Amino acid sequence: MEGQFLRSISSQRRGSLLAAGPTQTYKRSTKDSDLCQYGVENALRSIQLHYLVQSANNWDFNVFALNRVTSGRPLFNLGLILFQKHNLVKEFDLDIMRLMRFLSLTELAYNSETPYHNSIHATDVLQGLHCLLNEDKLTNFTSQEILASLIAAILHDVAHPGVNQNFLINTSSYLASIHGKISLLEHHHIQSAHGILSEAKLLDHLPDDQRRDILNLMDELILSTDFTQHKSYLSSFEERLNVGEIDMQNVEDRKLVLKMVIKCADISNQSRLWEICHEWSVRIMEEFFKQGDSERHLDLPISLLCDRTSVSIPKSQQG
Repeated sequence: MEGQFLRSISSQRRGSLLAAGPTQTYKRSTKDSDLCQYGVENALRSIQLHYLVQSANNWDFNVFALNRVTSGRPLFNLGLILFQKHNLVKEFDLDIMRLMRFLSLTELAYNSETPYHNSIHATDVLQGLHCLLNEDKLTNFTSQEILASLIAAILHDVAHPGVNQNFLINTSSYLASIHGKISLLEHHHIQSAHGILSEAKLLDHLPDDQRRDILNLMDELILSTDFTQHKSYLSSFEERLNVGEIDMQNVEDRKLVLKMVIKCADISNQSRLWEICHEWSVRIMEEFFKQGDSERHLDLPISLLCDRTSVSIPKSQQG
């Protein structure tokens, strides 16, 4: 089934190239050797992409390799695959072109110049959530809950400005005036998410009550990724565990577990392979340092971990 799905996507892409014609596809005349090299490189990328797709269930998945093989479109490619793996396209009668538009719009809405909070991070969280949902003990989620979870992972940091909530408040950003001081960034992501879903029309064919339930769960899951509220969410989870065992037949319990799942996926960098963990550490610190540079330029107090002149990256990674 998955193979048929991939072949259909490949056929659509080949069709678009053929429709473009030779003068549109190649801007200059090419030698046979150039075409041969072009073919070899594309074949190698296809092989690498196939291997990465097959390893999507593996916690040691290399999202940076996927980013390279897909020429900077990891979210689009993995999103298509995981929607199929979870049978969501068939289950919800999703229009494949609308799904592709949704993923393309989302990937574009992530700023590729932002070191950490970009589409690679969204892809990483999506893949981590997928792995956790495959755990034997995490069963009984409905298809609708899985759909909302995947969409939330894809959109959870969309349109991230590359600075934290305090910076936006201290600089009187328009985002702070719109969303207030509590979970400011998460409300911004939710607003952006609704805009993208509306433009892509991904869920427009669903009944109003079903679409509303999916969006409400998506909103709750995105809000749960607010690290400034981390202790509050963790306390709620611990309080529920103190009452008794989680009941996966209970809707509220499943919702609470999904919040923990997306939170775990969001901060899972340190549990990945060393080279992947190290790359993420470098990226998040560079994003922090860029904020600190801006704060220094604006004569604002430099935020915790944001001063590149004094912060030790190794020490900053200690819990």
